[in-house]
Amino acid sequence: MSSYFIYVILMITCQGYAAHSPFPDSDKCVPVELPKSSTKNMIRISNGYKGMCISKDGIEGYKLCKGTCDSGHKINVETKETEPYCNCCRMEHSEKIPVSLTCDDNDVITHHVFSHVLCSCRSCNEINSEVSQYDESTPEPVGKEY
Repeated sequence: MSSYFIYVILMITCQGYAAHSPFPDSDKCVPVELPKSSTKNMIRISNGYKGMCISKDGIEGYKLCKGTCDSGHKINVETKETEPYCNCCRMEHSEKIPVSLTCDDNDVITHHVFSHVLCSCRSCNEINSEVSQYDESTPEPVGKEY
């Protein structure tokens, strides 16, 4: 049996159901800080005459929601049928954190990214209200006036 086949079955099973877990203690969904070394060169922004600006040193304190949430089947008391439910580890709240970017002209500018600070288990089909992972605003120069 291929992993693709298993994935399709899970997608069909979880699609369209938003239920709370009958086993609330089985959920573990928390913000996890990524090692600074794993975020090196993660942010790349083209900044006009400065050229490409990159997070060469990594991002200090960058967190993403990770963990497991309960999913499975529940019994519908009205129909006496089983129904699937699917919960995923989702971001509830984020905060902007500064990132130093080194540009092709060797200037260092500050950019901001969203770091997850509050996570919870919610329906896998729910759309997140905080859409963007990155702040697309113009980076601010560090230590230099323009």
